[in-house]
Amino acid sequence: MGARLRLCPFGKQFDRESFDCGNEDLNRYLKQQISQDWKRSIAACFILVDDADEVRGYYTLSASGIQMTELPREARKGLPHYRQLPATLLGRLAVDKRLHGKGWGSRLLSDAVKLAWRNREEIGSWAVVVDAIDGQAAEFYEHFGFDRVLDGEERLFMPMKEIGKLMALSAASQT
Repeated sequence: MGARLRLCPFGKQFDRESFDCGNEDLNRYLKQQISQDWKRSIAACFILVDDADEVRGYYTLSASGIQMTELPREARKGLPHYRQLPATLLGRLAVDKRLHGKGWGSRLLSDAVKLAWRNREEIGSWAVVVDAIDGQAAEFYEHFGFDRVLDGEERLFMPMKEIGKLMALSAASQT
């Protein structure tokens, strides 16, 4: 695919019909549900589009929380004794099959984490949380430094403290 790709906020004007990431739930969400969630402010959505304004990838972010009881003991050190901590939920992340294996999943993840990092002071957020759709997706997030919660399901998290370290490393490597 020689087309240039750009990341932008969701809009109804973009063509979602040809999108196919290989997962029917993620395809259906983009084609049928995303407009409603976006309109109702349930999820902020960012899409990867080509020159023809066809969607080639997307992710969603929402306000959420993580239960203290879900966190490993080490992660709880130094935290207040609240039942739940504020978090940013990376609800969905998908890339069209035509772009699989080309690094776009990691680029979308990077953009989502950077956006969560930038917004953490305006809307308190202790971590980015993701509910991986399956074990393969959970492994993808673990590869980038996310940790699983205690119950071992497909819920993972990365504290903002760790994200801050990654942001500092990234900034230092660009100087």
